Amino acid sequence: MSNLLPYAYRVVKRHDLVPHMPFDFHPEWQYTHHIKEIWYNNTMEEGAPFIECDTQESPICSDSVSKDLWTWMDHGYFPGDDRCLVWCQKGPFTTLSSLL
Repeated sequence: MSNLLPYAYRVVKRHDLVPHMPFDFHPEWQYTHHIKEIWYNNTMEEGAPFIECDTQESPICSDSVSKDLWTWMDHGYFPGDDRCLVWCQKGPFTTLSSLL
């Protein structure tokens, strides 16, 4: 894939569950992510620090997060985009602070 898209990367927020899918429990699922990852171990506010990993499934980026911390909550909300407060979450979330 890197030959076709040499400057592509994926952006991952904190404890997002989705980058770890599909999980390793199904032998027919052979998905691999693009090698480069930009990982925000924070809320991704403007100017927030991030880590760039240039190896596939690097242990210093999102793969460093323990499975018991993975959550949908970090997949559905990004700064400046309140749509998932209503559409992406189960429950009566009405404010950003209720998501954090």
